[in-house]
Amino acid sequence: MLFQTLDDKKNCLGLYHNRTLVKGAAPDATMTRTWTAAQFLEDMDVEYAYLYCQRNLADSCPSEIRKQYEESISFLRAFLRSMENARVDLTQHCFYDLVPEHFLVMYCESKNEICEYVFENYERPKNYDFLRDLLFVTQAMSHRKLNLDYAKAARDCASFSLRNKFKSVRRSSPYVRYNIFGTKTGRMTSEPHSFPILTLNKEFRKVIRPNNDKFVELDFNAFELRVLLYLLDKEQPQIDIHEWNVANVYKGIPTRDEAKRRIFAWLYNLDSSDYLSERAYDRQQILSKYWNGMEIVNPFGRTIESDKFHAISYLVQSTAVDIVLRQVIKLHGMLENKKSYIAFTIHDSVVIDMAEEDMSLLPELERQFSTFRDTEFLTNVSIGNNFGNMEERK
Repeated sequence: MLFQTLDDKKNCLGLYHNRTLVKGAAPDATMTRTWTAAQFLEDMDVEYAYLYCQRNLADSCPSEIRKQYEESISFLRAFLRSMENARVDLTQHCFYDLVPEHFLVMYCESKNEICEYVFENYERPKNYDFLRDLLFVTQAMSHRKLNLDYAKAARDCASFSLRNKFKSVRRSSPYVRYNIFGTKTGRMTSEPHSFPILTLNKEFRKVIRPNNDKFVELDFNAFELRVLLYLLDKEQPQIDIHEWNVANVYKGIPTRDEAKRRIFAWLYNLDSSDYLSERAYDRQQILSKYWNGMEIVNPFGRTIESDKFHAISYLVQSTAVDIVLRQVIKLHGMLENKKSYIAFTIHDSVVIDMAEEDMSLLPELERQFSTFRDTEFLTNVSIGNNFGNMEERK
């Protein structure tokens, strides 16, 4: 039976069901389908249309109700603009307490009809359980306000270009909101009104400070190359992989930087030929196993249309994403009911806002992040008082 939530915050219980708004109530066991997640639904057996169609409401709306949907959303947007102009912080209020009920009813009824259409016309994804877990983890992150200190960064903006970029960052929301369907490879993107954590200039990282005591970053070492070894079922070196390449692959190359340039010049250019790189990382074997001439299918069943030129790139990135995000979900579970929490994730790393009282968990967090099924990936661990001042732990 369909229902819609009225807010996604844990303390804002409320739903729309059977053409009725019910504030302060959670769904009962008969209500099993809705558009997307809310924090108070995490322990309930609910199916989410958003995970079936993997696109937003507007793009999922069938033509026969588009006019009704657009009318409802235009009312809501106008109301939200008025709240913004009045400087009302929506994160501190329940959405349904601010919006007139007849607007909410119109909007929720449109969502119900879109949900009906999606459930009738889309199949349940094979990786639905993973997507559901990821949706709740990213939603938990989106409700954690970043501790932003702009004063020092403003003084350090020497150039006109940097000052303009800084103004743009300063105008953004202090919350990190991810789109889990932002790219074909599964790599997440930022929602339009999110803090731009994925594209933030390194010069501005210092503005982000922990709400607890320290930031701890767990970052897979040279993960693209390690994914290649994973795909080949080869053992993972437990030293920096570019140093390992100097010693074991390119014995005539003296420096790490030269080895790094050589491997990447070869890896993604399928017209290039490099006997030593091919012998160690066997690009052709990987292509034969995971690319059928029209699409790649990674070890997690993620399927992406691809020509030969993009096949390795799509395969490596999508496999890396599917490993990293599963590790993020794992760490989120380990930190449940702790003061520490995952602040955000950036590509191959996860950043934990760590409380001093939880620092004893760090060795196990590192071990669990590094270990995926039967493979142990080398992980770099960095700790700092702000995100721009992270020191790698040796």
